[in-house]
Amino acid sequence: MKSVIAMLLLVNLLGVFTYAQLGKNTSPQVSITIDDIDINFNDTPKLTLDQRNVAILDALRRHGKLKAALFVCGMRVDYEQGRKHLLDWDNAKHIIANHSYSHFYYPGVEFDKFSQDILRGEKVISDLKHFRKLFRFPYLKEGNMLEKRDKIRSFLKENSYRMGYVTIDTSEWAIDARLRKRLNKEPNADLTNYRNFYLEHYLGASCIL
Repeated sequence: MKSVIAMLLLVNLLGVFTYAQLGKNTSPQVSITIDDIDINFNDTPKLTLDQRNVAILDALRRHGKLKAALFVCGMRVDYEQGRKHLLDWDNAKHIIANHSYSHFYYPGVEFDKFSQDILRGEKVISDLKHFRKLFRFPYLKEGNMLEKRDKIRSFLKENSYRMGYVTIDTSEWAIDARLRKRLNKEPNADLTNYRNFYLEHYLGASCIL
């Protein structure tokens, strides 16, 4: 059961790992960022929504009391249970950052609509002690035209935001979708191959740095 929980943590952590610049005589460093807490508003085949939140926080704490940056999509936590989960992360002293409110695909919406949605997302999290003005674009898409990109960059700068960059995209969303489909058909399925594939994919992506 422990290996199953570990796998579910891997595929439900919308984690993107960014290696820091290494200097002489320094140890490797990694920043863990997680997008879209409460993304499905519901339970997974092995864990309830509450259990999943607790399990991820416990995993971070057990492994050297790791701190992560949580990029919050406002609409996915803008309800009583979602607020409780946010407070759990804040109380654990993880960074709370902005991932917009509605998770719009910026190339497909106008600047005014997208920029206001960023501010709407901020309202959901700005009162938290560990809120920081970092922003990550939904789908990691900063725009489809230079003018549009530059306009949103200026907006973020004017509102004191810094970019929440991504170096390694673990593609866990794709693996998670296949895993859920399998578990819905076979709740006791062996998940070893899913776990191994995920780790190989991540480690392979890390090698490009």
